[in-house]
Amino acid sequence: ERVPRFASVHLSREGLEGLSVGVRERVPKALYCAKDCYFLDEDGYIYSEAPNFDGGAYLEYRDGEIENPVGKSFLTKEKFRELNNFVESFRGLRLVPKTIVKERDVYRVILEDDVEVRWRAEQDFSKLFVDLNSFLNDKQIKNLRVSELLYLDLSFDNKVYWACKE
Repeated sequence: ERVPRFASVHLSREGLEGLSVGVRERVPKALYCAKDCYFLDEDGYIYSEAPNFDGGAYLEYRDGEIENPVGKSFLTKEKFRELNNFVESFRGLRLVPKTIVKERDVYRVILEDDVEVRWRAEQDFSKLFVDLNSFLNDKQIKNLRVSELLYLDLSFDNKVYWACKE
């Protein structure tokens, strides 16, 4: 508990005088960023300050500013995994997420081309995915490139509002 970088520590005896110590370190899954950036593991646990990265090596999560974030969670383990899986599913739709911003009850994902995808926090991820997939495969907008969009708003069930960049 004193070393958040460790996911687990196992101690066992080896004979009468030996002691075996096994340590498993946390693996970075994403970053939590405010003023500085910190590593998040697969459960959304903030465990260590991160160096500055160029080129978006990790997906970034932002949510105001958590004071002294090391040792705290971004969301509950279940909610973080659901959110992370949903956003990672964008890649299957040829959308590349860079940053996830949570502001009160709204999520915004900033994509590689600075296109914003937003929805309400209480919405069902599987329904959101169906709506997003349907929109992207709609014949009427098939020739529209995602990079030409300003935003996609999924906040309204079974509807996608969108605007193009000017």
